[in-house]
Amino acid sequence: MMAAHARQHIIMTRAIPQNRLICLIICSLLLGIMPFSVQSFCIPLKKQPKKQQQAQQNNNNNDHRPILSLTSFSHCSAKDADIDIQKTEKKGMGAFALAPVLSGEYVGEYSGELLTLKEVESRYWKTRKRTKFDRRWIKSRSQRNQGTSGDYLFDMGDDLFIDGEDADVSTWCRFMNHAPGTTNECNLETRCTRKMWDGEKNVPPRLWFVAIRDVKVGEELLYDYGDAYWD
Repeated sequence: MMAAHARQHIIMTRAIPQNRLICLIICSLLLGIMPFSVQSFCIPLKKQPKKQQQAQQNNNNNDHRPILSLTSFSHCSAKDADIDIQKTEKKGMGAFALAPVLSGEYVGEYSGELLTLKEVESRYWKTRKRTKFDRRWIKSRSQRNQGTSGDYLFDMGDDLFIDGEDADVSTWCRFMNHAPGTTNECNLETRCTRKMWDGEKNVPPRLWFVAIRDVKVGEELLYDYGDAYWD
């Protein structure tokens, strides 16, 4: 898994319950906000400024991926969604469809920890002094054999990030691999909404996937991570 990009504005009624969707649309119209494609504002964070990149390389030994428990939420959520997580030939673990998916259908939501920019800077980039809460967070990851590579971050705007690295709290979508959007291999795109006010409380940002073509049983689910990931 890494990060993504999308091409069209779309509202998926299966991704957002109808009553909540109506409320979000009304609030969005009032605020001038509508569901965005990820490319509109969400920045994949594989590449970092050189100083941040060097700090992470010097302080993190994350060249290998930890072996995740089959009882983790990421694996369990895959079973519930008719998704098979298995090792691929060249890309590590991958997600494969166990049921056909029609073009335009909602596939799954990319969820995990919601981190602030300050937390990302201290916990991943090491450009900010760590607090006792940061140290507890890192210790918890280590004790549970969860990585701290920073490769699963999505910048959702408003100094908020969805971090899908911790398999105990992240869905199966963290396992999806990259395919160029210009090829037929790519069969998914991302959709998302920013943080907004629904009239009663702040609604956190969300990121989900839809099929851009029909997907057959046994196909690997792939999406374009976007140019920013590779730059």
